[in-house]
Amino acid sequence: MLTFDDFSSRVIDTLQVDQPPAVTPYSDLYNELGLDSFQAFQLIVVIEALAGAEVPPPDLPEMYTMGDAFRYYQRMASTP
Repeated sequence: MLTFDDFSSRVIDTLQVDQPPAVTPYSDLYNELGLDSFQAFQLIVVIEALAGAEVPPPDLPEMYTMGDAFRYYQRMASTP
């Protein structure tokens, strides 16, 4: 399982987001990192790929911060 720092670096690199000086669990995905609606969808796909998830959950998760995204990753990575 990735650490928060490794996770956030991979997400930022994959989505090609301009990285702010410091990414914390409280970093706002939309206002601070500048994600648009397409990148928000891509984020879910990236998280599921990093977690090795084979079947996505039936409901889309609500993610507003990098911490929300990381918690979703942790849930997906721990799901058998």
